[in-house]
Amino acid sequence: MFITKVVSKGKHGKSYTSILLRQSVRVGSSVKSKTLAVLTHLPPHIVDAIQRALNQSPDKSTAGQGECLQQLTDCSGCTLQLRQGPSFGGIWVADQLAQRLGIKKAIG
Repeated sequence: MFITKVVSKGKHGKSYTSILLRQSVRVGSSVKSKTLAVLTHLPPHIVDAIQRALNQSPDKSTAGQGECLQQLTDCSGCTLQLRQGPSFGGIWVADQLAQRLGIKKAIG
């Protein structure tokens, strides 16, 4: 993931700058960028904190990354909150187990 600034020209020669959180995706032999979030509305110090969090080396521990994310939320002044999405893995495993044991057929 990376942050990029995109300058686009509007009508009457006015230019607009958008700050985007993007991810590089390989499609066949070409590389495309997928926009994950628009960060234009965030203050510059928040964008800088996100940039620092993204620039951490991948060989650091998960605990270090969690601390960096916590610093990011503290710096945002409660405008950015961390949340955990619903767990899909446990439901999928239970479904696969029920299917292999024939429970799904028995129940209908």
